[in-house]
Amino acid sequence: MKQVALHLPFRTILVILVTLLLVHSAEVLAPLMMPLFIAALLAVTLHPVLVWLETYRCPRWVSLFMITISLSFFMIGIVLALIPRLMDELSIFLENLPQLKTELLTHISDNNPLRGMISQNLSKSALIPAHTDLSHFYDVGTRAFGGLTELVLILVFTVYLVVDGSRIIHWSTAFLKQETQKKVRQTFTEVSSIIFAYASGQFITSVLSFVYTFVALWALKVPGALLLAVLAGIFDVLPVLGFFLAVFPALLFALRVSSETCLYVLLVYVAYHILENYLIAPWVYGNRLRLSGFTVLFATLSAGFLAGIEGAISILPVVASYPVIEKIWLRSYIGGDVVDEHDSMKDKADEELEKEIAEKFSSEKDGKDPTSSEHT
Repeated sequence: MKQVALHLPFRTILVILVTLLLVHSAEVLAPLMMPLFIAALLAVTLHPVLVWLETYRCPRWVSLFMITISLSFFMIGIVLALIPRLMDELSIFLENLPQLKTELLTHISDNNPLRGMISQNLSKSALIPAHTDLSHFYDVGTRAFGGLTELVLILVFTVYLVVDGSRIIHWSTAFLKQETQKKVRQTFTEVSSIIFAYASGQFITSVLSFVYTFVALWALKVPGALLLAVLAGIFDVLPVLGFFLAVFPALLFALRVSSETCLYVLLVYVAYHILENYLIAPWVYGNRLRLSGFTVLFATLSAGFLAGIEGAISILPVVASYPVIEKIWLRSYIGGDVVDEHDSMKDKADEELEKEIAEKFSSEKDGKDPTSSEHT
């Protein structure tokens, strides 16, 4: 029987070992990747603020100190303002849970499959285990400590990236060819504008969502209006999914008032969701985040499954940056005609969206129904 000898060069063995080492290192350092990524997004967003302060002859260390203090107070303020109020509202909600359950069941027929789901799941024993041991409290404490640690890491990484971000990029690209360095810097410049547009636009839409929700719920005398408004502003960061996460607790709290109030709250949330998608978001973001609804939904769900809530929040600027990558790095591979065609398709989609919005508002101004046969 003929024997086959396998000879591996030392270089091949070395490459395999280095690859295994890198894979193992990536697995160990994986918990740091998401805080670092979010910190990079924040650093890119805050860098124009640093430049703006320096144009008014503000010393760099003073500008960095002001940014750090403001960011710290913003993060800590949200946590301290939200958690105590959340615990108070949760205790009140659990006390009124039997009444809410009865109110819901009166509007659902006996043959509706939702009746059994509500009867089994909407109870205090189902939401909070009757017997909690020390391991349960240990898990809760561990998760809280982990979340706090992640916030601190994001804050620290953000400050360091604001200070040394440009220097790190220049140092890293120094190993590359001159042409590649130009591409990296061009990519960084254009992607930075997209990230800044996303972060600043998201801040504006979240604030508007908070104000609108608080005023509407306060006018409807829904209990916990401030807490529900804070949740609406936070969940506004999540496209599509954020609407359902925000409206569900609002409907439960509205049931404490009446079923009619619950219906009004649903209409209020739906109205703002439509207003944000067709008026506020195009005005805030302009044409810098040109993404289709399906792309937004699919990207958000995929990132949520892969990286949790943080991934779902931060995926949109990454997806919106693809045209930049395509134009700078992929043109020679896929062809300039394909890149130009994709760009023209986006411009055409923007024109159609602007035309549709203008037609809707002009029809409403004239007292016509935008869904009538004239517009179909």
